[in-house]
Amino acid sequence: MSLPEEFLKTQKEKLESEKERLMSEISKLKKYPDYGDRDEDNTQEIVDYEKNLSVEDSLKQSLDEVNIALKSIETGDYGQCRKCSVEIDRELLEVMPSIDLCSKCQKK
Repeated sequence: MSLPEEFLKTQKEKLESEKERLMSEISKLKKYPDYGDRDEDNTQEIVDYEKNLSVEDSLKQSLDEVNIALKSIETGDYGQCRKCSVEIDRELLEVMPSIDLCSKCQKK
């Protein structure tokens, strides 16, 4: 696949920006909430912490996808479907820079 160098540069910048955002969000969620010493406060801390764990897992998955996309730019595989090796539509890559499946494979 031969994506223009300028397009790859733009995509890499988008991905690096998203990586920084995700890492910042993950680090914020790692802090255990502290609302006070009352029983109600402690209960809410536990509820919020458990909710944060779920959100953190989702953010980590997104971060993994971003890292894979950045690696694929470096290896020259960016923009190829990981299942069928077909070229992913450039418009789709612009909207979702970390995508690694073509439209057909996404539907399957």
